[in-house]
Amino acid sequence: MIPPVTGLPRLAIIGAGLSGLTLAGELDGFAEVTVFDKSPRVGGRITTRTGEDFQFDYGAQFFTARSVAFQNYLKPLIAIGRVAEW
Repeated sequence: MIPPVTGLPRLAIIGAGLSGLTLAGELDGFAEVTVFDKSPRVGGRITTRTGEDFQFDYGAQFFTARSVAFQNYLKPLIAIGRVAEW
């Protein structure tokens, strides 16, 4: 089935990790985005493993915001509690 034309550019993002999902969110309203990943779940290296009687998160525990542009990007996310200093 061919999707309806929306007037927005159609983009594919390869990888549903932190970067791919962030980009998809940033492009919301500017493009019709489809995210592809080889894994059955999103998160890339940041993921949750679940067993019969346990669950734990693992992957990238932290990142370093070296550039001023990235630091400025993080400020509103810190303000709403989506990102925290570690």
